[in-house]
Amino acid sequence: MMGFTGPINAIVIGASGGVGSAVVDAILGANPDNTVWATSRSGANISTKATESSTLDIVNEASVERFTNDVTASGFTPNLVFNCSGLLHTPEFGPERSWRHLNIDTMRSVFDVNTFG
Repeated sequence: MMGFTGPINAIVIGASGGVGSAVVDAILGANPDNTVWATSRSGANISTKATESSTLDIVNEASVERFTNDVTASGFTPNLVFNCSGLLHTPEFGPERSWRHLNIDTMRSVFDVNTFG
C-alpha cells in the first residue's frame, strides 16, 4: 500500500470526517500489522478501529505540543502522517454564497485550518 513494503504506523489528523475515517479504514484494512493513531479536534467520531486516538487542534500550539509529547512518551514511531483536516463551515459561519459574505475573521479561521495547520 502506498509504496510501503512493511507495516504502516500512521498518524491520521482529522480522522473524524469522511475522508479521515476512510483513510483510517484503508490503512488498517490493507495489512493487519498496520497501526493508526487517529486524531480530531473534538476527539469524537473517531473510528473505533484506530489503534490509538487523541484530540488534536492543529491551530492550537498547546494542543500540538501536548499531542507531540503523548506520541513521544508512548514510543509510537510513525512512518506516515496523513493530514485530513479541513474546514468549510462551522455553526458560526456557513460557506460564502457571494463576495458580499466574505469576512476577514472567517477567512482567517478557514486559512488557519486549511492552509497553515
